[in-house]
Amino acid sequence: MIRKRIWLFILLSCLTLPAVVINCAQPASQEAPPGPHENVRLPQAGAGDIYDLTYLVHEDPAKVDNSNLPITPVERLSLTGKPPKEVDIDKYRLTVSGLVGNTLDLTYDELLSLPSVTKVVLLICHDSHVDNARWKGVPVSYLLDRAAVPADASEVTFIAMDRYSRTLPIEVARGDGTFVAYEVNGVPIPLKHGYPLRLVVKDLYGENWVKWLRQIDVE
Repeated sequence: MIRKRIWLFILLSCLTLPAVVINCAQPASQEAPPGPHENVRLPQAGAGDIYDLTYLVHEDPAKVDNSNLPITPVERLSLTGKPPKEVDIDKYRLTVSGLVGNTLDLTYDELLSLPSVTKVVLLICHDSHVDNARWKGVPVSYLLDRAAVPADASEVTFIAMDRYSRTLPIEVARGDGTFVAYEVNGVPIPLKHGYPLRLVVKDLYGENWVKWLRQIDVE
């Protein structure tokens, strides 16, 4: 009887020991990895390095919070259009004309001396490319006020040296995010990116960002 009890104890020990060992060997459960910041749109797999924002090419710029997106280096800014071979900055003028009480004919140096804003603005060219850079320039609203634009004006057309143009409602032209930029990321805008002046229009697609700007015509 005693032998049977001993053998029964040994048998039960053999059956339960592996289960105990297995349970002890299991690692403690790990916390789930932190999710992305609520303001960041993470790139799709294989999208490239941190400056590759092409995963946003189908987005509406007015609906993307760019406050935590990387600043696109100047050398990584997208290239569009055909720049002039050169710009004689001593002869250059930005003209504000049309339905105005005071036509402006501003030199580049005069523009640099005017009140300015600096903003990080997201540029999306639909189905093409995306840049997120820090632009500095003169608010269009300031230029319109200085040109004494009347209250019944409705549209503003921005014209480039190559005659490319875009027409915006005057409410958009006067918006806080619409300005004539002469710097990008702290340096003068390179010729291939719009030097001497490039229109910046927050929340609108890149085709409205007129490069090589030479004239603002009010209607």
